[in-house]
Amino acid sequence: MTLPTHFPPLFLALLTPGTVLSAQADGIVADPGAASTQQPVVQRTASGLPQVDIQTPNAAGVSHNHYRQFDVGPRGAILNNARHDVQTELGGWVRGNPALASGSARLIINEVNSSQPSLLRGLLEVAGPRADVIVANPSGITCAGCGFINADRSTLSTGRPQPGPQGNLDSFRVSNGTVRIEGAGLYAGLSSHTAIFARAVEINAGLWARHLRVVTGANRISADGDSVTAEAADAATRPQFALDSALLGGMYAGKIFLTGTEHGVGVNLGGKVTAGDGGLVLHADGRLEVSGTVHSEGSARLHSHERLDNRGGILTARGNISLDGARLNNAGGRIESTAGALDMTARAGGIGNRAGRIKAAGRIVLTSDGIDNRGGTIAGQQLVIDARQATLDNRNGGLDAREDLSLNGSSHLGNRQGHIRAGGRLAIGTPSTPLRGIVNHDGELHAGRQLTIHADQFDGDGRLYSGGDFHLAVHGDLSHGGTLRAGGDATARVGGILLNLGRMETGRRLTLSSAHFANAGLLGGDVIRLSSTGRVENLGLIDGRRVHIGASRLSNDAGNSHAAMITARDRLDIGVQSLDNHPHARIFSAGDLLIGGGLDDNDHASGRAGSVVNRGATFEALGKLILRATRLRNLRNRESGTSIPARILSGGPMLLDTGRLTNDDSLILANLADRPVIVPARPPAPEPTAPAPETTAPAPETAWVPAPPAPETAGGPAPPFPPWLHDRFRAQQEERERRAQLTGRRFDTSHHADEARYHARLAQTLLPAHDWQLIPGVVLSAMQMARLTGRVHPGLFSLGADGRIDLGTLPGRGRDAGASRRDRQEDGAPVFR
Repeated sequence: MTLPTHFPPLFLALLTPGTVLSAQADGIVADPGAASTQQPVVQRTASGLPQVDIQTPNAAGVSHNHYRQFDVGPRGAILNNARHDVQTELGGWVRGNPALASGSARLIINEVNSSQPSLLRGLLEVAGPRADVIVANPSGITCAGCGFINADRSTLSTGRPQPGPQGNLDSFRVSNGTVRIEGAGLYAGLSSHTAIFARAVEINAGLWARHLRVVTGANRISADGDSVTAEAADAATRPQFALDSALLGGMYAGKIFLTGTEHGVGVNLGGKVTAGDGGLVLHADGRLEVSGTVHSEGSARLHSHERLDNRGGILTARGNISLDGARLNNAGGRIESTAGALDMTARAGGIGNRAGRIKAAGRIVLTSDGIDNRGGTIAGQQLVIDARQATLDNRNGGLDAREDLSLNGSSHLGNRQGHIRAGGRLAIGTPSTPLRGIVNHDGELHAGRQLTIHADQFDGDGRLYSGGDFHLAVHGDLSHGGTLRAGGDATARVGGILLNLGRMETGRRLTLSSAHFANAGLLGGDVIRLSSTGRVENLGLIDGRRVHIGASRLSNDAGNSHAAMITARDRLDIGVQSLDNHPHARIFSAGDLLIGGGLDDNDHASGRAGSVVNRGATFEALGKLILRATRLRNLRNRESGTSIPARILSGGPMLLDTGRLTNDDSLILANLADRPVIVPARPPAPEPTAPAPETTAPAPETAWVPAPPAPETAGGPAPPFPPWLHDRFRAQQEERERRAQLTGRRFDTSHHADEARYHARLAQTLLPAHDWQLIPGVVLSAMQMARLTGRVHPGLFSLGADGRIDLGTLPGRGRDAGASRRDRQEDGAPVFR
């Protein structure tokens, strides 16, 4: 901040003889009771201004002058420090001071011995050589348009000057008195340094200075103001505020030091405080209240022994900001470092930022016993937050870091409808000091590069996102009902129950471990590894390229949702002691499916499971299927009046290594070309001549595919097929099951893939449908019935299903000759061909 070398227009406008003030008329009167060597000579200049011929300075260059009254009028006064006649700005030519024959003064002390405060309504000009000027009145000083010309250092003090052993000024002793800045204020921009030393200071107008130092309280203060020692104060005269800056008050200086030493007496900044490149330093031994505007072109350091309260105020700096108090409050306020860092420390309480803004271009460090950021914003290049053992409440709030953000301490984190975002790494808790609990209901935890969380408990239905890796360690329980997405690997290690009601998806590896795991949502990733020392319960979807599950017990239970699925696109390994695949549930691999008693170091199924129950559900692998268990039960589900067969299917080799197999009216089917599958059991199965079951297949809403286009014939286009007729997934599934019942084979001789066979069968139905004028859903006419030459078996089949139907006069392109044969070996074990 650069101050003008002339007086500000506002100062000059207010500096008029007509200014109304509360004090009496001006006057400067020497103290007749003082030593003659300390009594100045007061006269008037030729222009009528008071002229004070100061006393002869001592060997240290100090002229010490005593007054009974020292009031300066609006026209100002002259302190004559000239040995010869000299031109002045205020009074014109001034005669030389005869008391300065030995030389001019370096320091002019004007000490007032009066029960009345001094009223300074005009400027004090030093005539002659430049000197330091002090006005000291223990009864107080009111400055209303005062200022200094040709003064190097200017000081207003209610403390008594204390001489040193060499005659120099040693210190000030302040016990009482108030310095008030009113009216036109104080302009000291022509002095290199300006100081105010008083028990209390009231600023109700503007104060301009180059370098400003204000010290309040009962103190012993060194002459330069750098050393302050608090002394016993009279409690009866204790002020409400040590420094009180009202709404219309303001301090403007290149550098500002504000110090309040009286314990329990606060500082109130309701006006404007503006510091230049030199910065702002404020120390209050009581509370510090800011409701105005505080700005520094440099750094800003504010310390309060008690509470630091920014009540709707604005505190900004281009440089670093440091705030320190027993408690810090920025409710509705704004604290911002536009080009530096920000450090806020609450020594014995919390930091409140309710509906407030705390921002910095650089790093922000917050340390306190709890942080209330409800509806607030805290944003910086990096954020380091330590809420110690209390709560970080970020409800509807925002914590934003352009780079890294870390939340430390063993506090609770509440992030209901809030967001915590880092462009780089977001770390919440550490392995040695995890957070006690995290609630993330409808909130967001977002990291651009890596997200790491360490907590005792975690609960929420909010969003967790990491552009890179995600690591979560919870000592207790984890309940997740929202969305978790990671562009890299995602790992969650839970000491208690891990409950997923939402989505957990990763672009690479998803690793989940817990004492008990329950999934009613979605797990997705390239590689998924689930491990539990207890149970794994799946009521939702687990889908990955490779899936590895290790637990003591696995339950895949669709319940009423018909949605429990564990699927892998390449390989599925399950290592458990007990596996229950409940009705309508499905365990599927587009590659290999392996089931054993545990997982080896490569996450492959190994050993033998204890019990595997497949009741009205499906095990299916398009590649090989290997199942090793002490007991395997493949059971038709007959609960609630339904009859659903169980299915164990493989498109490649199948190995059922079990000591005991029960196959209750269900299906075990493998596609082995010319090699049979032999299982060491005698499962019950229908007779070869048994009729097909009467069933219909409701379709998943995403499984419909359009019918192939009808061929043009001489008789015109074929009858239309409704676009909703074909349920591809169900059709292929039913066709496999019926083919297995009727032929004992996975595929027929003409096709070796379900999809190819399905589309071929759809196309084969079109010409017969046209020739016979068949329309789906319309009853056959008498003529159409007469053309049927074979027996119609009961059942509703998907188009093209294998069956024991005499095809009669159907054209050759629409025929499907299915084979059905079950042989028995001599040892009694069934062989499927």
